[in-house]
Amino acid sequence: MSRSSPSVLRVVAVLDFFADHPGQSFTLTDLVRSLRLSRATCHGVLTGLVESGYLYRTSDKSYVLGPALLNISEVARENFSPLQVAQPEMRKLADEYDAVCVAAFRERHEVVVRERAAAVSNLGYSSPRGTRLPLLPQFAAPFFAGATPAEIKAWIDGFTPPCSPAQVESMSKGVAFVREHGYLFSVLRR
Repeated sequence: MSRSSPSVLRVVAVLDFFADHPGQSFTLTDLVRSLRLSRATCHGVLTGLVESGYLYRTSDKSYVLGPALLNISEVARENFSPLQVAQPEMRKLADEYDAVCVAAFRERHEVVVRERAAAVSNLGYSSPRGTRLPLLPQFAAPFFAGATPAEIKAWIDGFTPPCSPAQVESMSKGVAFVREHGYLFSVLRR
């Protein structure tokens, strides 16, 4: 596997630093100190970013994000989908484990299948793209892993008829598992 270019990593570090401090300007000295780069290296990176329009050097010799980033961010916002990254990985997992991988998004009390990849032996066992399924508490944990207890309670309280204690307990255990391990999976037994 090839290694990253140190010069590219320095450019990324500078841009990430500005992104982490929105609306602020920084001098060369500020950036050298914060990013722990040599003065010469940092100056070279800043000069290149100013020449390309990614940074702007103000009259007081401080730097701010430049206008060239606006176009890039607009293009990324309009055209990037996390599914572009997920789909090849889903395909690889489905084929390697003879499984079905689904990318689904929550919309209130439903799950919408946005992308899927199924191994040949599982083609008939997966919902096609666009399918809307009811989201029941026992299957909702991945969608609420970052939610507060109040948000989870409000969502559960919105069910008619009310959720059973077993459904609520299943969701609570699932949320705890996702928070601890970072994933959740299910197994279909045929």
